[in-house]
Amino acid sequence: MYIEKTVICGSVREVEKYHTSRYNQKGIRPKKKEKPTSEQMQKVNERNAIKRLRRLMNTNFGPGDYHTVLTYTKDQRPDPEGARKYLKKFLGDLRREYRKREQVLKYIIVTEWKGKSIHHHILLNNISGTDKLIQKHWPYGRPHNTCLDDSGNYGDLAAYFVKEIQKSFREEDNPNRLRYSCSRNLKKPIEKVRIIRANTWREDPKPIKGYELVKDSVKSGISEVTGYGYQYYMLLRVDKEQEQKGKKQKNERLQP
Repeated sequence: MYIEKTVICGSVREVEKYHTSRYNQKGIRPKKKEKPTSEQMQKVNERNAIKRLRRLMNTNFGPGDYHTVLTYTKDQRPDPEGARKYLKKFLGDLRREYRKREQVLKYIIVTEWKGKSIHHHILLNNISGTDKLIQKHWPYGRPHNTCLDDSGNYGDLAAYFVKEIQKSFREEDNPNRLRYSCSRNLKKPIEKVRIIRANTWREDPKPIKGYELVKDSVKSGISEVTGYGYQYYMLLRVDKEQEQKGKKQKNERLQP
């Protein structure tokens, strides 16, 4: 037997299959665990941070929402404490503007500041005129807005956010005092856990109806934490038109 955990994050499903001391493959003992080095633990912590942020992004944001970079002009560049105050005011102003339009502001923020000019990365939900509202309430520099793509999977952006502040987020003068900060109204990913009464899983996972397997997402091996085997992969929801097109192409390939 083994455990199958599915995490539903917007258009993405992340599937984790793994053995435990209770649910394992007959005759297979866990690999002997060695005490991890500080470097190994740092890598594990970084992977977990990316995973949590990726799932949060995919659950709450989608195509057309904004990845905005808030910069400062050279003559208005603040220290970390000043940046914290500017950011707090900006979010308060933006929240009021959204409320006037009967909308709710959602955001995730990362601040880069160590070894480079201080600036903020913010992921926020886009409503009509958001670009003008950002421009209006950020007089300290030039905002750069980029719309999220149609994929619904923003794992690369999550990895970028985490890795950029990996060495500095624990320092006392970090403007956010965390790896990232986010609004309290973000939805949590939905987790579903099943006990599968089979000896183990198939090596080549198949997508469920309405989803496609994300290329290069399949990972298998021995967990460095538990010592037991695991498999991980991602599924991406496809729209009906895309699904029909894929079926048509498959049928054409099968025809003699």
